[in-house]
Amino acid sequence: MDKLTWNATQRRSLAANRCSRDSVCGAQLETKRWRWRKWGNDVGSAGIILLVVMVAATMASLAVGVPMVGREGALVCGAQEGVWSQVKSQVLVSGRGGLRCGRVEFQGRSWRTGRGAAVRMCGMGVESGEVGKVGYGGQSGGTQPIQFEGGEDPPTVVYAPDRRIVAIGDLHGDIERTQWALQLAGVLSKDGQHRWTGGTTVLVQVGDVLDRGEDEIAILSLLAYLGKQARSKGGAVFQILGNHETMNVAGDFRYVAPGGFQEAETFAEYCEQDHGGNWNAAFEEWHFASQEFKKSRGVDFTGWLPIFNPIKIQKGVVARTKLLSPGGPLATQLAAHGVVLKVNDWLFAHGGVLPHHVDYGLERMNKEVSLWMKMGNNRWGQPAQMPFVAVKGFDSIVWSRLYSKENFDRPQEKIQACGILAAALAATNCRGLIVGHTPQTIGANCKCDGRIWRIDVGMSSGVLHALPEVLEIVDDKVRILSVAEEFLQEDEEPPEELSWKDRMEVQNYRT
Repeated sequence: MDKLTWNATQRRSLAANRCSRDSVCGAQLETKRWRWRKWGNDVGSAGIILLVVMVAATMASLAVGVPMVGREGALVCGAQEGVWSQVKSQVLVSGRGGLRCGRVEFQGRSWRTGRGAAVRMCGMGVESGEVGKVGYGGQSGGTQPIQFEGGEDPPTVVYAPDRRIVAIGDLHGDIERTQWALQLAGVLSKDGQHRWTGGTTVLVQVGDVLDRGEDEIAILSLLAYLGKQARSKGGAVFQILGNHETMNVAGDFRYVAPGGFQEAETFAEYCEQDHGGNWNAAFEEWHFASQEFKKSRGVDFTGWLPIFNPIKIQKGVVARTKLLSPGGPLATQLAAHGVVLKVNDWLFAHGGVLPHHVDYGLERMNKEVSLWMKMGNNRWGQPAQMPFVAVKGFDSIVWSRLYSKENFDRPQEKIQACGILAAALAATNCRGLIVGHTPQTIGANCKCDGRIWRIDVGMSSGVLHALPEVLEIVDDKVRILSVAEEFLQEDEEPPEELSWKDRMEVQNYRT
């Protein structure tokens, strides 16, 4: 069966049940009840007058975007942009009474009350209720906001109602292929301005941004930049940590390309010279600046031979170590992402989720990996250690190849793997798992009746330099978007701007 026919048979909707989920509406904010003093002899009349004044003041404050503050200074609703850091601690996760708002905007985020809550006009009425989940990104067109269960540091369970979901495999430091894949997914502009064009789309990158390529920090910067834009549109960008991220934080640089060391050194120089040592500002701009840096200063991340320049090697290793050691700025940035993510009823991991991972606790793994990368303390007040079940061993969540190896179709292997997968999916109440980690020479594909999708196609120049492919989920239908398929509509020659290797791959794909 040729690849085109094979791919076509994979593109079908899956019949598994959706994950059950609680209905979520917004956030509950608590403030003290107003105490009123008697005014005159007619208490009833005074009460009516005061109530009218309160309603008028509340509506006026909402109209102009001025925060309404109780006597303890707790912001209730109508918040202006720019006050998120001041009010984050005011979001309560209790069932006590509090003023309830239908939606309170904090810099594009929409916080909603917990399940079973009746939405009432902001500032009117005090009710009790449960805060189940919080989220952001509600749109005026009726799209519900993206919501999180268990928090966002890092996220483990995400509810993204009525969203298109796209997933991209291993990128390994190739920013050109990364941009091509993002454009294929419909989330990146083609004008070079790195604009988010995905609207409410949810993008998931399944790990291994680091190693084998020369633009690792630039790709991380680009994904963070797109994520910031996506949130304001009701979409989101999520990253999964792969084995190469955890290896680098552990100080294992065996797969770092020469240009990877030089990018770290050049970024450190750019951070000091152009941003006065402000790492956050430098990181936010690096996806643009790195390319300009190469042009303006004649830096070529691939053009030096480390074997003949030991001083250059040392400087690059020192810079990379400072960035990626636990507690370092880039390690801390990576700590915002987990090793596993559930979006609606789909599970995403770099290597694979096994039943013993679920027993250990997916959220627990994410938090332990994050603490280790941030060099935080565990619950006993001791420095957090690398969690073995998540990042070490052949059956850890970032290293497992059970679902992605090439000999998957051997009867015994397939029965065993599909049975283990079924148990893991049942335990997490999910319909399918999407993984990367192992390059698929036949292109992105699925096994176990569509319950496992393998999307690492080795697109980086440091791996197979294959044409990008992207997985898309829309209305429960799963399909693979392929660059090669763009040239299959007619019998015309592939465009000249493709490299000779890409042109050959298009021709091979046709046959």
